[in-house]
Amino acid sequence: ATVLVPPARGESLTLSITKPTHVASFTLVSEDGTVKLDVSAAVNVTGETKIGGDVTVTMKTEDLWTTGGDFSLEDGVVFTHDGPLNPPKYRAGISAGGSITIAAGAHVTADGKGRVPKSAYWGTIWNTGSHGGKAEQRCYGSVFQPVLHGSCGGNQNTGHYAYGGGVVRLIAEGDVTVDGEVSANGLYDS
Repeated sequence: ATVLVPPARGESLTLSITKPTHVASFTLVSEDGTVKLDVSAAVNVTGETKIGGDVTVTMKTEDLWTTGGDFSLEDGVVFTHDGPLNPPKYRAGISAGGSITIAAGAHVTADGKGRVPKSAYWGTIWNTGSHGGKAEQRCYGSVFQPVLHGSCGGNQNTGHYAYGGGVVRLIAEGDVTVDGEVSANGLYDS
């Protein structure tokens, strides 16, 4: 199935995948308008996946976007997951039987999509992230293979908090080429 979405310049279109989806190929390109694709069920593509233009894909599922061939994100695409939620449960995940390409100008991001302030792994007064590293409070997860959402941080005396980073998972049998950006940083709430 190939989808070419031509919203008019300045217009936006929202698409949703709400049931498990199995297709031979998947192409979503927006050249003029903005497209939002919400994914709340498993996507399995037998062939290749290509997403380009002003498109934001938001994963609202624990499932990976799975493609048997190559997976490519072109300039302008944002691939992310929903959040922050308490407890966090979604991830921006891609599994490809071929290569994964994240072109210049494309973003796979889970910035600020992890644990919310004052949730699990929260200490007493000053708190720092503790996923796979050293912090005042208990540490959790692996520094070598992190798969859990990042912890929150903040200062209870000043009321300044930070949301933990979410989860990005890229699995490919072929090459992974990143000319764009991949990130799962915490975000400070001033």
